[in-house]
Amino acid sequence: MRLRLVTDAQRTLPTPCPERNVHDLVAHQVRGMRIYTSLLHGAAREVVAKEQDSGIGSDDWIGAYQVNLRRLSKAQARWPGSWARRAVDVSGVRSGSRV
Repeated sequence: MRLRLVTDAQRTLPTPCPERNVHDLVAHQVRGMRIYTSLLHGAAREVVAKEQDSGIGSDDWIGAYQVNLRRLSKAQARWPGSWARRAVDVSGVRSGSRV
């Protein structure tokens, strides 16, 4: 995983997303994985909307990324075709591959 190569000094570097540095972008991805996993498990849109602005729950951002990626992978394995499945998230209706 390439995240392991990021040093503490690089966490605050800018990314192509002007409003996010490297750490913020990883946290955004972690939240996205949590949200989509919750949606796959049938959580209501209003419930997952609260997750959008939450922290990642850990100073171990690499660990949080790995844990949430495993959870998402397990959820997707339960529902074959989930990448093509449409889901309603805080941004509206999108396919799983776009969440």
